[in-house]
Amino acid sequence: MVYFTCVSENTTGSRAEVQNDSMKPLFALLAFGALGSAFAASCEASSSDAAWKTCLASELRSSDALINSEYQKLLKTLSTAQQNTLRSEQRQWLKTRDQSCKLDSKETNREKWFQKILKDPYQTVCVVRFTDARIEELKTYNPRQDLIAENYSADDYEFYSSQQYSKGKYYFEVEVNTPQIARKQEVSLYIGVASDHMQSGWTVNVRKYMTQDRKNIVGIAFDLDNGKIYTMQDGIWRDEPGGNTGLDLKLGQPYHALVSSSVSLKGLQNQKWVRINLGQEKFNYAIPKGYKAFSK
Repeated sequence: MVYFTCVSENTTGSRAEVQNDSMKPLFALLAFGALGSAFAASCEASSSDAAWKTCLASELRSSDALINSEYQKLLKTLSTAQQNTLRSEQRQWLKTRDQSCKLDSKETNREKWFQKILKDPYQTVCVVRFTDARIEELKTYNPRQDLIAENYSADDYEFYSSQQYSKGKYYFEVEVNTPQIARKQEVSLYIGVASDHMQSGWTVNVRKYMTQDRKNIVGIAFDLDNGKIYTMQDGIWRDEPGGNTGLDLKLGQPYHALVSSSVSLKGLQNQKWVRINLGQEKFNYAIPKGYKAFSK
């Protein structure tokens, strides 16, 4: 399992509503079909950060293409009045997604929009899980419904600790049962910390070919006195706590522990395939010197 780094600031607002779409899709299709096998090959053949970024990019583009296909297929089966209802619902869904994932509404070029999202793994994971949920809704769409009743609350997909700190040095762990997850589905997890204005952390990807891998322990150490965050995998620190190579955090802001998932996080937790340990249990690895458990 491999991580890639990200520091991101929240943005507000939602993308502009789509213009008259009677002759065109709500989602621009990108020609990625020929690249699909290359993406998969690079994901399996390399453990580099660049390869994992490519994996996540493939997931984002693939889900975007699929929702466009399902949406257009559904439109052809509906009456004019039902089509208008669906378009209205789709615009509301876009607005909800963009507000929840904190997307910028000003970018109208689709490829530039993709590239901007891909710079922020948290946003990428959020968009993928919203899109996948909406695809399932479109597949089972009932035109007799006034509105789709799906609740897009992040509660099922994201964990925010009730505790928050603006000073001090803290540590927590997340155990990911990679082989069990891989047997069922592919998942992207964003693990780190978040304030009202930014989130910072690492993305963990689980793919179907990882059924023979072992469980992974992700450790997060963050220093709110010096503005740094560090990550550990199975006892090996990517950046040693106390050093200058960790990612930067803005000082003076209260931070929560954050875990965000492209699929139902509650489902993974109920299966005990993802275990978030803020200090309520004994850690698998020693807390870095000078740090303390996130949850006292």
